[in-house]
This record gives sequence, structure tokens and C-alpha cells, in this order.
Amino acid sequence: MNRNLQLLHEVSLYCPDSLAVDEFSGNIYWTSKSRNAIMVDLNSSRAFQMSDSENRYIRTFYRREPRVLPYALAIDSFHRSIFWTDIGKKPSLNRLSIIEDDRGVDVILDSSLIRPTALAVDPFARRIYWLEQALNYIGVCNYDGSNRRVLVRKTSRGLYGLDVFGDFVYLSDFSKGTIDRIPKLEVSDRGTVLISGLSHPKGIQIIHPEKWPKKNVRNPCLHENICVQLCVPSNNRLVDYSTIRNFVLALIITGALLLFFLQKNRCYVFTLPSLERHSWEIEGQERFPLSSITLDGGVENPVFEPNEDTPMDSEANDERVA
Repeated sequence: MNRNLQLLHEVSLYCPDSLAVDEFSGNIYWTSKSRNAIMVDLNSSRAFQMSDSENRYIRTFYRREPRVLPYALAIDSFHRSIFWTDIGKKPSLNRLSIIEDDRGVDVILDSSLIRPTALAVDPFARRIYWLEQALNYIGVCNYDGSNRRVLVRKTSRGLYGLDVFGDFVYLSDFSKGTIDRIPKLEVSDRGTVLISGLSHPKGIQIIHPEKWPKKNVRNPCLHENICVQLCVPSNNRLVDYSTIRNFVLALIITGALLLFFLQKNRCYVFTLPSLERHSWEIEGQERFPLSSITLDGGVENPVFEPNEDTPMDSEANDERVA
């Protein structure tokens, strides 16, 4: 087991109660009863800055009215929705879209609730599960509040955390120190103990690749004029093969264009004359022979040799004339 821990933020000032991560953006959300709000940490995306130098990436995502305290929290990254429970003045189960601009809150349930302390979502079946600590039961319903049922009655008073994966709901029992499992669709009186001997387990989270957003799932954050303020896609777990494919195709097209251009055009290479050359040939005849050429283009020690075009002996010329 990897026990290397990394401190992301010192958020004791915000009194976090429940925490969840958006798999698409990488942002961390948590509820804060002391602020009556849902907070978000944008540190992973580096998208926004605040005036506070230490916590400049921490923002208030949604603030509730006085004496309405957000508590349990869960996120459906597939459908870009955040769920939470309110305790206090108006106990309820609520839903809010992450990317919509109006920030409209949908109240899923507000009856037979006193203190819902744990929450989990099943994005594939679009169901929400919650633990009612005061009324001592575990309930389930659809995202719109329909098909509400009670899975377990008279639960242990020490149940604290809740998560769903596959065909089961997993529970953490704070008082007994166990991890239990119950069927997620069948009414059950007692669960199956999976792990025992733990020291006061609280929250529970199932980590599995099947819970991550898929490559072929439509990501609303990738479309323009939809994301507002907080939706910053940053899914680094999966390799984007389409990007690699487009890059390779661009290289192939660029190489083909270069080859076509080189075939249709001539390339001329100009070189400077060698410094060791002493003469030039013009139409098969040697003209102006030089002993050497200086670096600045001048002539050093010119030596002229007689030939038919450049007679150098004056007496021989006079004899020819006579």
C-alpha cells in the first residue's frame, strides 16, 4: 500500500465536512457548515486567481441561506451534476448542474429527512443513495426523486460513510470498525461484513477504473459557450489517441507537400571561389592570371605571362611591324 501523502491545501479555516472530486476537471469540492456553502479548489486547473495569496484558487461554488447547512456531497462527472444534503432548518437532497449559468437548484427530496449524513451516486443507473442517521435507514431514488425506496431499516448507529459500485452499496461503521456491503437494489435487514478491526473508519470511497469517465463519453466541457467559470477539463488518466493520430497525419501531409515542392523547383547552390585558385578561364582562354587573391578581394603580386592576346616584349612587336 502506498502511504505517501501530499498536502494540497490547508483548508481547516473552511471546516470541510464532506469532500468529492470532479473526474473531468480535477477540481475538489467540499461542504462547509461554518460558511453555509459548497467550496471548490481550482488549484489543479490553475484557472482562476483570488486576492488571497495563500488560498487564491479556493472559491465559493454555491452559498445556502442562513441555518441551512450543506453536509454530505457527491459528484456525477458523467452528467456534470453535483449532489448534496442539507441539514438544519430545511433538510433536503439537492442537485445542481456544474456547467449551467443560472445556478438553479433542484430539490430532489425534502420529506422524511432529518439528518442525512452520507450520500453516493450511481451515474450508470442515475440513482442516488443516502444514509439517514436520525431516522435510521438507507434510502435510494432516481435523480428526479422518483422510485423512492428504503433499502435497510434500523441500521447501526455508527454508520458514517457510503459509496456504491457494481451491484452493491458499501458502508463504513464508525463504532464497530467494519466495512459492510449490501445489495443496491434489494431490501436487506443486514449487510455482509467485508473488513473488520478498523480504527473508527469514517468516509469510504471506492476507487476503480470503471468509475472514471470514458474516452467515448461526451464531455460537455469540450464544447464552446457551455462551460461557465468552473468547468475546466483536465482528464490525464486516459491517453488521447485522437490527438496523436492528428499529429502523425499532419507530419505526413507536411512531408508530402515538401517533396512535391522540391520536385517542381530547382535548388541552386552558390559557393565562393577558392582562395588557392590563380586564374579564370573565359571561353577556353586563360585571362588575367593571378598569383593569389586576398581575403578582401584584392590582387596580390600580379604576374602577367605573355601570350597571343597580351604581348609583353616591345622589341618583338617592332620586328613584326617592320
